[in-house]
Amino acid sequence: MSTLITRTAQSLHAEWCRQMRKKGFHGPDEKCSLKDTHQFTLVVPRMMCEEGKSRCPKFHREIIPWPDLPESRRQEYLATAKAVLP
Repeated sequence: MSTLITRTAQSLHAEWCRQMRKKGFHGPDEKCSLKDTHQFTLVVPRMMCEEGKSRCPKFHREIIPWPDLPESRRQEYLATAKAVLP
C-alpha cells in the first residue's frame, strides 16, 4: 500500500479524533469530565466509561492512536483514502 494512502488514512483518523474531542468526547486513556444539569464538573472514574459499563455519554472507544485501532477500522480509513486520492 502506498505511503500517501497510509498517511492520508492516518490524517483522516486524527481529524476525526480531533472533531470528537471538540464535541466533548474522550477515549479510553483520556480524562473524562462531564457537566451535570447544574453545570458542575463531574470527574467520572475511568472504569465507568469502559465498554459495557458506560455511564458516560461522551466515551468513544475508537478515540485512540492509529496503531491501536482495530485492523478492520484501519482498513476502512485506508479504503476511504484510496477512494479520494487520484
